[in-house]
Amino acid sequence: MPDTVLFSSSIRFNTPADDWTNLHDIWPGGSRILVDICAHPRDEEHAGAAFYVKRSGAPRISSVAFENFCIDGLHFIDDGLGKNDPENSYTNGKTGIYIASAQDAFRITGMGFIYLEHGLTTYNSDAM
Repeated sequence: MPDTVLFSSSIRFNTPADDWTNLHDIWPGGSRILVDICAHPRDEEHAGAAFYVKRSGAPRISSVAFENFCIDGLHFIDDGLGKNDPENSYTNGKTGIYIASAQDAFRITGMGFIYLEHGLTTYNSDAM
């Protein structure tokens, strides 16, 4: 009997189903947040974000931490290029963490970002 192989879910879509018997999903970062959002091309850039961080005014955002979990965009979508391989298109309009405003002292550690067009988008960051 073959050994069990540990893999990320992104490998599953590039492996024939007959070969899945000895595979065991692992999730980088531990617990998973599933991003089941349908972002449309005309939506604002942050529309597909699992976490949207924004503050106007003073004081600026400070001392925010994201730690030890996985943000999973579930699937990519067909990019319209005719390749019939949506799971390798790297397109779905989803973002893991979107930081829209000026901020100080964000910490992101032990995280997994899978099946996201953008893992992290940040504007006006002073410290990460």
